[in-house]
Amino acid sequence: MRNIQYLSRKTLDKPVVLWDNQDETETKSQYGLAMSRDEELRFREYLIEQGLKFTAERRTILAEVFRRHEHFEAEDIVLGLRASGSRVSRASVYRALPHLVGSGLLRPVHSAEKHGHYEHVFGHDHHDHLICSRCGATIEFKDNGIEKLQERVCVQHDFKPTNHRLEIIGVCASCREGA
Repeated sequence: MRNIQYLSRKTLDKPVVLWDNQDETETKSQYGLAMSRDEELRFREYLIEQGLKFTAERRTILAEVFRRHEHFEAEDIVLGLRASGSRVSRASVYRALPHLVGSGLLRPVHSAEKHGHYEHVFGHDHHDHLICSRCGATIEFKDNGIEKLQERVCVQHDFKPTNHRLEIIGVCASCREGA
């Protein structure tokens, strides 16, 4: 039996078939790459609100992105898709990433390199980064003191934050020892 849901107020007249099996907690792309219902639903809804289609290629890209649990760049996705037998084009990957960011599933992460890196934000706890300017290593950390300071600064300035990103650029211990 198909699970038909209405995604948002903007799409009330458009039923979308999401799942063939209501008991599943994840689905797989044509190439066997798994992702959760929540990720797919959020991406579908975003694309529909943008007047775009949720294509098989976008679904395969989404699954490959969420198969990874580390920072990645577009080329990592391209290589992963090719290794799994997918024929999704490089251009499709590069076009999909801004939509994944726009949907709130990913965010860009600063890198010492000139090309973009990304990380999952959907379903993950907030954290900040220490980034080595020599080797590009990224260290994730969470500090409740920093979070409280940011909240206090916003209150002091009557400012309502919607998001923030803290990245500290410096030189890691390994690079300092090797110098």
